[in-house]
Amino acid sequence: MVPTKTQKVAKPVKKSPEVLSRKTQDQALHVLHLSQYDVYYSIEGVALELWTMIDGKKTPDNLVKTLQRKHPAHAAKVPAKVKTWLTQFKKHGLIS
Repeated sequence: MVPTKTQKVAKPVKKSPEVLSRKTQDQALHVLHLSQYDVYYSIEGVALELWTMIDGKKTPDNLVKTLQRKHPAHAAKVPAKVKTWLTQFKKHGLIS
């Protein structure tokens, strides 16, 4: 399907090159934005699954579909959750 002029083509989600991350012993992920030395973000659970899938190639829709397949019991909630998480990641400069 070719997008029409009114349809937007979703861009792939990319992690900021200024982000470092490290997995903790309790399986959370701490993310540090290099320009914010005094702040780190802790990501866990399904949000961590989402973070690890962000590779600069997948669009938000691809990410939603993958998580829906992995979590079919919660498939209806996945689109809103992904939108919230991606909005937060972007707000804090972790993705573009």
